[in-house]
Amino acid sequence: MNWDLFPDNLKTIKMIEVCIDQHKQKLALGCYPVEEKDNLFLFNRILGLAYAGLFRSCQYLCGVLLCINENNLMSSYWLARAEIENLGSMSYMLKEIEEFLLHGDLDSLHRKFNQLEYGSTSLEGSEGHCSPIQIIGSMVTEDRDVLLETYRHLGEVCHPSWNGTASKKIEYSRRVGFSEVVVDEDLFFIPCVAGCANQALRLYDLLLHRVEECIQQLIERYFSHDHD
Repeated sequence: MNWDLFPDNLKTIKMIEVCIDQHKQKLALGCYPVEEKDNLFLFNRILGLAYAGLFRSCQYLCGVLLCINENNLMSSYWLARAEIENLGSMSYMLKEIEEFLLHGDLDSLHRKFNQLEYGSTSLEGSEGHCSPIQIIGSMVTEDRDVLLETYRHLGEVCHPSWNGTASKKIEYSRRVGFSEVVVDEDLFFIPCVAGCANQALRLYDLLLHRVEECIQQLIERYFSHDHD
């Protein structure tokens, strides 16, 4: 791709390309099934979610750059927004796993991940329903405030109400153009995307490490029970 048209963002875009290569090196092909009655089933699910998080991150990052290259600015906004949400999900998983390592409450961890996977507002009141996690509000990452501000701004531009009632809330310090040609000024979100790319790699490695610690904790717990 030719990024010379974006000199102000050239270095950051190159950084994203490097992160994409690093994502691809770490991608897993899949996750082997485990018996649902097994206590390790939950951690198999968590591994699957971690693998999916890195896969989504890689796809979103590739999509952002492809859309910019094709002068499809609006689609790049949507994909950048999705990448922030994905990072929020990965950070939430890590937070809950570290909570389990501190307190050892397996039932609580089950509930949290059921909410993450199956939580829904549309099924409220039905049997077995669980409320969804507010991923963006629960985000625990570096540069959280910057990510949330960029997410809000991208949402204002992407949603159909933009230039209607919502447009009154937009801070016009950032340019939003309607040209068919993407220019440097349109890419206000690129530093945020680069930050997400780096953090997704870090969170993925931490998730795998923490899941390994959780499994070890479970083995030690049940091994010690067997010998009581």
